[in-house]
Amino acid sequence: MRLEWRLACLLGLMALLTGGLRANELFGPAPLDEVSVRTLPAFTVIETDGTGTLDKVWDHGFQLGARYAALAHSGLNTPTVLTFPDWVKSPVADGAQVHLLVQILLDPLPGLPRVHDHGATLQQMPSMTVACYAQTGNYSPASFLLGLQKIHERMKARNIPEVGPPRYLYYTTTSWMPSWWRVGEVQVPIAAGAQ
Repeated sequence: MRLEWRLACLLGLMALLTGGLRANELFGPAPLDEVSVRTLPAFTVIETDGTGTLDKVWDHGFQLGARYAALAHSGLNTPTVLTFPDWVKSPVADGAQVHLLVQILLDPLPGLPRVHDHGATLQQMPSMTVACYAQTGNYSPASFLLGLQKIHERMKARNIPEVGPPRYLYYTTTSWMPSWWRVGEVQVPIAAGAQ
């Protein structure tokens, strides 16, 4: 365990020094450890859905996105967006049967080729306003639920309704990154102009 930790630190430091810590960031994370509201820009994604654990579905979606980006000569961008489309009917983030949409952000190039992977589509996501909570640490159901709870407390206090399902954004694209360098962000779409 100690050797793995040292190796992860060494690789992380090398990535930091060489500029390879993250893919291109289309937009950065929200301020850490506080609920805030912001408007995200429009972006292009390759989207797929899957059922499984957070890690399993994210890994499948990220591999699919990386294959497509290589084919399309497009860069990958962070964050990766995991949306819980069934949250209203089934508010579950833990276990082996979580249904998620995985969206891998791409460079918005003109004339991107058709997606050949079964169950994946190219989507243009509109600009949206979100209530958000970012934190460092492992990407986990517990971290997601903590952020969601903090957002819901603020929304309830200010009587702000949700207009879409919650999302979990991964700003780090590697699983070996030490948890204190990983930034995850929970988002809940809200009406434009809500604070």
